[in-house]
Amino acid sequence: MKKQNTLIERTSVIFLIKIMIIGLMILSNAAQTSQTAQANTYSSKKDVINILKSLKKPDTENQLILTNNRLEAVDNFNFTYSYFNKKSIPVFNPFNDVAGGIAPPFVNKMFGASSLPPGGLTVLTYTFNNVNFNPVNPGSTFIFGLGIIDNLPAGMTVFSSSANSCGGTVIAQPNTNIIQLSNGFIQPASSCSFSVLVRATIPGPKISTSQPVTSTNAGTGNTATATLTVTCPTRFTVDNLNDNIIDTSPGDGICATNFPEVVGGCTLRAAIQEANGVSNFCPANYSINFQVSGTIRLLQGLLTINSGKNVTINGFGANLLTVSGEGNSGVFSNNGIVTISNLTITDGDVTGTVGGTGGGLRSSGVT
Repeated sequence: MKKQNTLIERTSVIFLIKIMIIGLMILSNAAQTSQTAQANTYSSKKDVINILKSLKKPDTENQLILTNNRLEAVDNFNFTYSYFNKKSIPVFNPFNDVAGGIAPPFVNKMFGASSLPPGGLTVLTYTFNNVNFNPVNPGSTFIFGLGIIDNLPAGMTVFSSSANSCGGTVIAQPNTNIIQLSNGFIQPASSCSFSVLVRATIPGPKISTSQPVTSTNAGTGNTATATLTVTCPTRFTVDNLNDNIIDTSPGDGICATNFPEVVGGCTLRAAIQEANGVSNFCPANYSINFQVSGTIRLLQGLLTINSGKNVTINGFGANLLTVSGEGNSGVFSNNGIVTISNLTITDGDVTGTVGGTGGGLRSSGVT
């Protein structure tokens, strides 16, 4: 009985040694073949799928295409294996066979909203993907030195930077239009992202396209585009009777001043400046209403409606709201289309007007 047990133990040891030797031979054969055989050739799609399934890759069959013995991966399943000598020895070959053996990074960008009012804020997110994966040596398929430069379109600026899972350095200075990532990285078969809070300042469509994403070890990838519409204003509400206060940023769709006594307030002059300055992408029809009554005393000359603009100015009532030239200038000058109602125009000066007329309303357009 003891002899029989000893014989069984020796047989088991010999069998295990043989298995280890065979395993080492297979690994050696795979390593040598990966250096000498032509990449991306396969005996059949079925064989490739079986090997990938054995590696527990999910949904393999629905994500692989074999064309002319070249395996192509679709969706975000971009890795390939090769067959050599018709043996079931998987050897990793990076997608597209790029220089250095690593596929380039892929970038996508997206605004958090499809539309914004002028002055509105939204998050702009950049997502980077690394499609490479080497089950034998995962560390060989990291992407390093990840970078991108993006110049926001006119009418958009950075408000603040936010989260970053890509490492490296994100440069996004407030009130500028340049966004930049440098020295980031992505793990194999993974993704990372960073986001920036941006402000829309000028109405109209915004198409934002970045420069190509770059890396130090995987080459240059794609550009990314995101779109956003900054909605057009149609109405401005005057809440301050001062005239010596102009609009903070004419054309941004927001009637607001920045003088200490009326911070954020909207004067009649500021409202007209906004109507004149709004982008030509927007319809030209605007209404100006009032939340105040009293007298607006003009200190900066005529209130001019530009050509191509259609402005309706509707006061509280002729006995409640007055716009006065103070005897120093005319009151309204119209080069577009203007409708004025429910207010009194007074004390306009005709000096310098054509034919000495039009002190209250001088019009070369439609009134």
